[in-house]
Order: sequence, then C-alpha cells, then structure tokens
Amino acid sequence: MKEHDSKRRTVLIGTLAAGAALMLHGCKGKQEEASADSEAAPAPQGAAPAAPQGERRMDDEPTPKMSKDGAQYLETAQGDQNCSGCENFIADSKTCKVVEGEVNPKGWCIFWTAA
Repeated sequence: MKEHDSKRRTVLIGTLAAGAALMLHGCKGKQEEASADSEAAPAPQGAAPAAPQGERRMDDEPTPKMSKDGAQYLETAQGDQNCSGCENFIADSKTCKVVEGEVNPKGWCIFWTAA
C-alpha cells in the first residue's frame, strides 16, 4: 500500500510541476507579445503616456472582485484579524477592494492585510 501511495504522490507532483511550467510559459509569452505590441505601435499624438509596469492609471478598468466563496469570506473575525482592520476595507460603504458585495466589519477573508 505504501508503494502505491508513493507512486501516486510522484505522479501528482509531476502533474503539478508540469502545470506550473505551462502556466509560466504562457505568462512569459503574453508578456513578450505585450512588449512587442507596445514597441511596434507608437502612441497616437496627444495620447496619455503609458503607466509604468505594475502601476494602474485612473482610466484603466477596475480589477474584478472575487466572490465571497472564492475569498473564503467569513462573517466572523479570525483572532484579531477582521475587515475593519484590513487595508482593503472601505468603511464608508462597508465594502472591500477585493471581495464582491457588502462585508461585515467584523468579517474576515484570505486577503486580510493589516491596515
């Protein structure tokens, strides 16, 4: 039985590694395409300059939010971690920059980050 588990684990690890390699290769390809596109076509005259890589401009589309299920959102805090103490929490509207819909200030999700 242990030999079977060992072989299974090896296959699972190999599959995971292959999937990760494919994802990284795909990301690299898209990055190269974007780089080639930005070098090939000059910006139209009067257009705003491109934002530095990693930064967003105000006119960019907002980042889509994750569902509460996807964020593993809970209505109760995990220890001293709660939405009201998170940098993603928007107190005025009781919403989050990352999670869809209204959130409980005493809630918690996997994206909790100290404010």
